[in-house]
Amino acid sequence: MKVRPHFVVMKFFLAVSICLLAVVPIAAKPSFTIKPAPTWIKPIDAKPKPDSGDRPSSILLDDQEVRLSDKNVERFYRHVERVDKATGLEIVSKLELDFEPSYQS
Repeated sequence: MKVRPHFVVMKFFLAVSICLLAVVPIAAKPSFTIKPAPTWIKPIDAKPKPDSGDRPSSILLDDQEVRLSDKNVERFYRHVERVDKATGLEIVSKLELDFEPSYQS
């Protein structure tokens, strides 16, 4: 069986194309920005609470504010959590963000 040179070239370009397509989502510009708190935010202090008992951590503040205008929607989130036990450090140190840019933009 004889291998035709144009099939080898086609396979090479196909492999390169697949690799490039895999890189495109990584290089895409995000549709959101992370900035310091805007001036329209009403500051709220996280107030200390007593020990959480059996729980490994305590949520001291979970603030979500939204500003609507004619041109855009601005969102502000602030979450303050206190670690009360060593097991809570492992849980709190993991950052999990639920975000789907295809419909949350």
